[in-house]
Amino acid sequence: MAQCGRKLDDLISRYLELHRQYGHAPRRREDRPHFEKAQRELWQLAQAICSLTHPALQAELDAARRDVMAQVCLHIINCGPVVVRPRNYLRPITWPEFQLTPELSQDVTITGATVTSDVAKRLRLAHKNQVSAIYAIIHKARLQ
Repeated sequence: MAQCGRKLDDLISRYLELHRQYGHAPRRREDRPHFEKAQRELWQLAQAICSLTHPALQAELDAARRDVMAQVCLHIINCGPVVVRPRNYLRPITWPEFQLTPELSQDVTITGATVTSDVAKRLRLAHKNQVSAIYAIIHKARLQ
Protein backbone atom coordinates (compact mmCIF):
# COMPACT_ATOMS: atom_id res chain seq x y z
CA MET A 1 0.00 0.00 0.00
CA ALA A 2 2.87 2.39 0.76
CA GLN A 3 4.28 1.83 -2.70
CA CYS A 4 0.92 2.71 -4.25
CA GLY A 5 0.91 5.95 -2.22
CA ARG A 6 4.44 6.76 -3.33
CA LYS A 7 3.52 6.09 -6.96
CA LEU A 8 0.49 8.37 -6.62
CA ASP A 9 2.66 11.09 -5.06
CA ASP A 10 5.10 10.80 -7.99
CA LEU A 11 2.27 11.06 -10.51
CA ILE A 12 0.79 14.09 -8.77
CA SER A 13 4.21 15.75 -8.51
CA ARG A 14 4.80 15.27 -12.23
CA TYR A 15 1.30 16.56 -12.98
CA LEU A 16 1.89 19.69 -10.89
CA GLU A 17 5.30 20.24 -12.49
CA LEU A 18 3.85 20.04 -16.02
CA HIS A 19 0.84 22.13 -15.08
CA ARG A 20 3.03 24.89 -13.65
CA GLN A 21 5.04 25.03 -16.85
CA TYR A 22 2.34 24.30 -19.44
CA GLY A 23 -0.95 25.06 -17.72
CA HIS A 24 -1.82 27.88 -20.12
CA ALA A 25 -1.64 28.10 -23.88
CA PRO A 26 1.68 29.48 -25.10
CA ARG A 27 1.85 32.98 -26.52
CA ARG A 28 4.54 32.10 -29.03
CA ARG A 29 3.72 29.72 -31.85
CA GLU A 30 7.11 27.98 -31.56
CA ASP A 31 6.22 26.86 -28.02
CA ARG A 32 3.03 25.12 -29.18
CA PRO A 33 4.57 21.65 -29.87
CA HIS A 34 5.94 21.56 -26.30
CA PHE A 35 2.55 22.60 -24.95
CA GLU A 36 0.74 19.91 -26.95
CA LYS A 37 3.21 17.24 -25.82
CA ALA A 38 2.76 18.33 -22.20
CA GLN A 39 -1.04 18.20 -22.54
CA ARG A 40 -0.84 14.64 -23.85
CA GLU A 41 1.31 13.69 -20.88
CA LEU A 42 -1.07 15.47 -18.50
CA TRP A 43 -3.93 13.45 -20.04
CA GLN A 44 -1.99 10.22 -19.46
CA LEU A 45 -1.19 11.27 -15.89
CA ALA A 46 -4.86 12.04 -15.28
CA GLN A 47 -5.81 8.54 -16.43
CA ALA A 48 -3.21 6.99 -14.11
CA ILE A 49 -4.13 9.18 -11.12
CA CYS A 50 -7.83 8.47 -11.58
CA SER A 51 -7.24 4.72 -11.88
CA LEU A 52 -5.36 4.75 -8.56
CA THR A 53 -7.72 7.02 -6.66
CA HIS A 54 -11.11 6.31 -8.28
CA PRO A 55 -10.83 2.93 -10.04
CA ALA A 56 -14.60 2.55 -10.54
CA LEU A 57 -14.85 5.99 -12.11
CA GLN A 58 -11.92 5.27 -14.46
CA ALA A 59 -13.39 1.88 -15.38
CA GLU A 60 -16.72 3.53 -16.27
CA LEU A 61 -14.94 6.13 -18.40
CA ASP A 62 -12.91 3.45 -20.19
CA ALA A 63 -16.07 1.42 -20.85
CA ALA A 64 -17.86 4.50 -22.19
CA ARG A 65 -14.91 5.25 -24.47
CA ARG A 66 -14.96 1.67 -25.78
CA ASP A 67 -18.69 1.93 -26.49
CA VAL A 68 -18.24 5.21 -28.35
CA MET A 69 -15.35 3.82 -30.39
CA ALA A 70 -17.33 0.70 -31.27
CA GLN A 71 -20.06 2.88 -32.72
CA VAL A 72 -17.65 5.33 -34.36
CA CYS A 73 -15.80 2.45 -36.04
CA LEU A 74 -19.06 1.41 -37.71
CA HIS A 75 -18.96 4.91 -39.23
CA ILE A 76 -22.66 5.16 -39.88
CA ILE A 77 -23.10 8.59 -41.42
CA ASN A 78 -25.70 11.14 -40.30
CA CYS A 79 -28.48 8.82 -39.18
CA GLY A 80 -28.10 8.79 -35.42
CA PRO A 81 -29.04 11.24 -32.74
CA VAL A 82 -25.46 12.36 -32.00
CA VAL A 83 -23.09 13.23 -34.84
CA VAL A 84 -19.35 13.23 -34.15
CA ARG A 85 -17.77 16.55 -35.08
CA PRO A 86 -14.23 17.01 -33.79
CA ARG A 87 -13.59 20.70 -33.41
CA ASN A 88 -10.86 22.55 -35.17
CA TYR A 89 -9.66 24.72 -32.32
CA LEU A 90 -7.93 28.00 -33.06
CA ARG A 91 -6.07 27.67 -29.78
CA PRO A 92 -4.21 24.67 -28.43
CA ILE A 93 -6.47 22.47 -26.33
CA THR A 94 -5.81 21.30 -22.80
CA TRP A 95 -6.02 17.75 -21.46
CA PRO A 96 -9.60 17.99 -20.10
CA GLU A 97 -10.83 18.69 -23.63
CA PHE A 98 -9.67 15.25 -24.82
CA GLN A 99 -12.83 13.20 -24.27
CA LEU A 100 -11.67 10.02 -26.00
CA THR A 101 -7.92 10.23 -26.56
CA PRO A 102 -5.68 13.09 -27.63
CA GLU A 103 -5.36 11.51 -31.07
CA LEU A 104 -9.09 11.12 -31.68
CA SER A 105 -10.15 14.42 -30.17
CA GLN A 106 -9.03 16.21 -33.32
CA ASP A 107 -9.33 13.38 -35.88
CA VAL A 108 -11.38 14.76 -38.76
CA THR A 109 -11.72 11.31 -40.37
CA ILE A 110 -14.38 10.40 -37.81
CA THR A 111 -16.46 13.46 -38.67
CA GLY A 112 -20.01 12.51 -39.55
CA ALA A 113 -20.01 9.18 -37.72
CA THR A 114 -22.95 8.81 -35.36
CA VAL A 115 -23.39 7.38 -31.89
CA THR A 116 -26.51 6.83 -29.86
CA SER A 117 -27.46 9.58 -27.45
CA ASP A 118 -27.25 7.29 -24.39
CA VAL A 119 -23.64 6.37 -25.23
CA ALA A 120 -22.76 10.03 -25.83
CA LYS A 121 -24.35 11.07 -22.52
CA ARG A 122 -22.55 8.25 -20.72
CA LEU A 123 -19.20 9.43 -22.11
CA ARG A 124 -19.86 13.07 -21.23
CA LEU A 125 -20.88 12.23 -17.67
CA ALA A 126 -17.97 9.85 -17.07
CA HIS A 127 -15.52 12.37 -18.55
CA LYS A 128 -16.95 15.20 -16.45
CA ASN A 129 -16.66 13.06 -13.30
CA GLN A 130 -13.06 12.18 -14.07
CA VAL A 131 -12.03 15.79 -14.69
CA SER A 132 -13.76 16.87 -11.45
CA ALA A 133 -12.04 14.11 -9.48
CA ILE A 134 -8.61 14.97 -10.87
CA TYR A 135 -9.05 18.67 -10.18
CA ALA A 136 -10.11 17.88 -6.59
CA ILE A 137 -7.05 15.67 -6.07
CA ILE A 138 -4.68 18.24 -7.57
CA HIS A 139 -6.25 21.07 -5.59
CA LYS A 140 -5.86 19.07 -2.38
CA ALA A 141 -2.22 18.28 -3.27
CA ARG A 142 -1.47 21.98 -3.85
CA LEU A 143 -2.78 22.87 -0.41
CA GLN A 144 -0.48 20.38 1.29
